[in-house]
Amino acid sequence: MTQKYNKPIPSPQGESDLYWNKAEEKELWIRKCNKCDEGYFYPRDISPCCFQKILNGFSAQEKPHFLHMV
Repeated sequence: MTQKYNKPIPSPQGESDLYWNKAEEKELWIRKCNKCDEGYFYPRDISPCCFQKILNGFSAQEKPHFLHMV
């Protein structure tokens, strides 16, 4: 049984289009900086590690990851 979701849904912005399009396909994609090789979440156009704009996306299903928040 499926319930209807009645709360506001975020509208995609340029930097998050890949994330939301893949989420709609039931996939989790994460941004990764090509310069420092760091993956990060939430979707944005500038690497939080080295502030570069040389980015790619990758599927979180491709490799096992352990993410934690403090």
